[in-house]
Amino acid sequence: MNDNGFASPDRVGETGVEQEVDMKLLIAFSVLCLTLSSPAALAGPQQEKMKACSKEAKEKSLKGDERKKFMKGCLSNHAEGGKKK
Repeated sequence: MNDNGFASPDRVGETGVEQEVDMKLLIAFSVLCLTLSSPAALAGPQQEKMKACSKEAKEKSLKGDERKKFMKGCLSNHAEGGKKK
């Protein structure tokens, strides 16, 4: 503080820099948390459907357009609660 009771200009600069660094760390941490949590929560069920359908297509030795058609139907059936037509 200087004689008139106000913070000196160089101290204000330090505080601003410290606040900026704190804000950047907070943002970086928030982004990291969202990145690590969201894909795992959202990809789980879809990934399991893909694995099951892919395994079944492989067992049936499907390739090309036959495999595409099968996968589309299989994933649709799984989306309806696992009911197969």
